[in-house]
Amino acid sequence: PVVHILSTLKMLENGKLDARCESLEISEFHDIASSINSMAHQLQEKIKNSTYVKTVEEKINEDMSSTY
Repeated sequence: PVVHILSTLKMLENGKLDARCESLEISEFHDIASSINSMAHQLQEKIKNSTYVKTVEEKINEDMSSTY
């Protein structure tokens, strides 16, 4: 289980934000894997939302400059 968790963490570290830990049978490892998966999901959502906000801001700025 430790090798699998470390492998998933390494993938996340390298920018592969869709990497997830498989469900693990030992409860302590299962809890760690679940936390990693939750963290990765939240990070993906924050990046996606940040990118969306930036795109909207750019569009608003473009619209405002073309108006004036």
